[in-house]
Amino acid sequence: MLNVLWLAVLFLGAGSAGADNSFYFVSVGDSITSGFNTKYIGDIANRKYSWSTGDSRRVASHFNKLKDLLSTQVIDRKNVAKSRSTSFDLAKQLTKVNFPRIDYLTILIGANDVCDWGTDHRNDLARFKDNVSEIITTVIAQNEQVKIIIPAVPDMYHLYEIGKERCQFKWNMFGVCPKLLHSRRTTAERQDFRARLIDANQALAELATDHIDNVKYISELFDFRFSIEHTSSIDCFHPSVSGQGVLADITWSHGWFSQ
Repeated sequence: MLNVLWLAVLFLGAGSAGADNSFYFVSVGDSITSGFNTKYIGDIANRKYSWSTGDSRRVASHFNKLKDLLSTQVIDRKNVAKSRSTSFDLAKQLTKVNFPRIDYLTILIGANDVCDWGTDHRNDLARFKDNVSEIITTVIAQNEQVKIIIPAVPDMYHLYEIGKERCQFKWNMFGVCPKLLHSRRTTAERQDFRARLIDANQALAELATDHIDNVKYISELFDFRFSIEHTSSIDCFHPSVSGQGVLADITWSHGWFSQ
């Protein structure tokens, strides 16, 4: 009920938001949000399946749910997420958004960062947190009522455990996150990778705590034990259509607008 009341205040023109009767929805991040390899190869053909801004009826995306929730409002959306992106790319992605403000922002980032980090990742972790913090503070400065969700980076170690028998060839061939998924990695190396991933998610959780009125961190995405059917048949890494749907359901049900 509180979420519905918040939306009503937003569209009555309180503060800086809602004055033009539009709801501005932006998604930044990496290949998970761009829909890379979800059903077809690449980004472009798959954006309609994105858990955030997708408009396919096969995925109950945040956009599709917002259309039902805000049936009398105009929803302008923009998905500027791009495959291979790290947290260093977020600021550049945001420059591609020409909305007068952002009312709702999703940030799913970190998989590629962690896949690049070495064992001593303290400096990398600090830069990662700073990069995400910069986006949060920039958007809040433009609209103090903005609502942001930051889903946890999914548990890629769990992906290794469920996919190692049938996906190893593809992981090696495509060079997918070799510090975790390459056949040469040891059990200890993979466990160290998972520890770095947990550190990255902890940094995201801390940012949400620092901006409690504007940001929700969705820890449940890391905890979800997905199956191999939730991954792309192309690369055994990115979400499939059903995986995008699960991602959408988890992040929505623990987000700002669930009822």
